Amino acid sequence: MTDAQLHELLKDNGYTLAVLKGDQVVFHSQERGLKPLYQLYRQQPELLRDSVIADKVTGKAAAVLAVLGGAKEVYSDLISEHAFQVLESGGVKTRYGGKAPYIINRTKTGNLGDGCGLARGRGRAVN
Repeated sequence: MTDAQLHELLKDNGYTLAVLKGDQVVFHSQERGLKPLYQLYRQQPELLRDSVIADKVTGKAAAVLAVLGGAKEVYSDLISEHAFQVLESGGVKTRYGGKAPYIINRTKTGNLGDGCGLARGRGRAVN
């Protein structure tokens, strides 16, 4: 799918996250944050292997999950510079609508991923 098609898939369906195998959506969520991708990684990791992930906003922790899950490609409407670097160094083809130096969390108290073990490279989530 093209960038425009992936963007429209997210927008038209109100998805924050969609995982595709070929042109088929095998997982989708309208939930915000890292939770849906993390739960997918923990409960159905086979859906991430060789997939295309379309994500509304991609921070570093989501990028780590994409790499660990074996995704082959990520499209993001908005991606952080750190997330882009993680994906590129992990060999994941990366496309995006916009790139920012960092993503501020919803409470505006820090960067998305602050305090998160995944974003610090520990390979596990920390509450």
